[in-house]
Amino acid sequence: MKLTNDPSGIWETRAARTLHHISAALPSPPPDGRFSANQDDRTLSITNGRGEPIARASFSILGTWSTRTDSWLWAWANETADPDPRVAALVSKGNELGLPDLVEGRVAADFEKVDLLFGLGLHLLDAAGWYRFDISPTSRLHLALFDIWTPNVPAPSAWLAKAKAANPILAERYDAYAAGVLALYELTGTAFVGKLAAVTRSTSVSASNPRALATVTMFQPGPGLPFDDETLGLLAKHVGCSKVTLFVLLRTLTDAVLDEVERSGSAELPGLGTFSAVGGRAAGTSGGASLSFRPAWVTPSR
Repeated sequence: MKLTNDPSGIWETRAARTLHHISAALPSPPPDGRFSANQDDRTLSITNGRGEPIARASFSILGTWSTRTDSWLWAWANETADPDPRVAALVSKGNELGLPDLVEGRVAADFEKVDLLFGLGLHLLDAAGWYRFDISPTSRLHLALFDIWTPNVPAPSAWLAKAKAANPILAERYDAYAAGVLALYELTGTAFVGKLAAVTRSTSVSASNPRALATVTMFQPGPGLPFDDETLGLLAKHVGCSKVTLFVLLRTLTDAVLDEVERSGSAELPGLGTFSAVGGRAAGTSGGASLSFRPAWVTPSR
């Protein structure tokens, strides 16, 4: 099952990306540990076998999935729940975006669609993490997490935060860009960022204008998908900007990635994957080199 009234798949992609990107924000309870959720003050805690806290978070109940009826029930429509006003506000957001799955209290949903509904809610609430657990043999509760504390959460990519602070376009458009790349990856069935995986250039060419060349090469779709005007237009549509703005974004992101790879040897692009230098200096330097790209496509489950 897919999201209703989402023909381009943009919201579906953003939902899947969000579910994946924040999946590692909270550790699972160890075998001898304990998990508890207090609905009175909406706090979740995980402790180890010695009773020591290893994670804490505030939460909002997003919804419940019934395997008996194959349906998703939003928390605001559940008479036994006391939903956070933020969750209730998803109804008006659904009307605004034309997404009936956010407006209907109960939605027919198999496991695949439940993940999309859950991910969509997480995305619109700007949640920091998520958790879900069985409350009966046929019902599973889904939580959106905020204000997470855990020693296992890695610090945000400082290099990207710095680049965003210096460039409003990158700050405003990065999440949409990452979602757009994933959307085109899904639509084409090939790695839209495929040739992110092996970026090379000769000394003579890269010495002439390394960063401009890297802009074109690093973000080229790959075999069968030339970085032509049509492809650029498709990505711009997903990002919600003009092709000129998209190219500025790509150029800025290229500079930031190359600077970080040259500095530390690798650069993680949240939601997409990690660039690493291969065989010498990073791509885009005057001596020429190559980059490897490790994608992060697989959505883990909890």
